[in-house]
Amino acid sequence: MDKLNITTKEAAIRANVGINRIRELCKLPDFPAFMSGKRKVLINAEKFDKWWADKADRRSGFKKA
Repeated sequence: MDKLNITTKEAAIRANVGINRIRELCKLPDFPAFMSGKRKVLINAEKFDKWWADKADRRSGFKKA
C-alpha cells in the first residue's frame, strides 16, 4: 500500500530535486503541502504526483494523450 502523505525528503527523492527546492515549493499556494504539528511538513502523495506532472507538462510543451 502506498503512503497517503510523504515528507519533504521523500518528495525530493521522488522528483529528483533537492530538498531545499521542495521546501521552496511548499510555500506556493497551489502546492499540496500541509503542516503536521508545529514543524513537520507533509505532502499529499497523489496530489504531489499530479501537481509535478502538470508543471512538467507545461514546461515541456507536451500534452499527455
